[in-house]
Amino acid sequence: MLVSAFLVALSLHAPLPAVTLTAPAEPPVVMTVAEASAVCPVCGKAIAPGEGSKVMVRGHEYAVSDKGCGDELVANPDKYLDADGTAKNAKKDTKPM
Repeated sequence: MLVSAFLVALSLHAPLPAVTLTAPAEPPVVMTVAEASAVCPVCGKAIAPGEGSKVMVRGHEYAVSDKGCGDELVANPDKYLDADGTAKNAKKDTKPM
């Protein structure tokens, strides 16, 4: 009798549904000029995230290593920027077509 009472008690408990835990999807990372690693278009120094300054030239924002470089870029943009706004010291894709 004791065994049958135990079996009845077990049968009353429904099995728990299987639960699959998944990690939440990583949100996309959006980096601003201040957060991204950059190279100063004037002096060529690497600018660490959160370092340097920002200047606006021809409607584009550029990261520069310091105020002197920012002033130089604003005063002489053709010396440091290509016509499309790319810094002249930026790495170019040199693969042949």
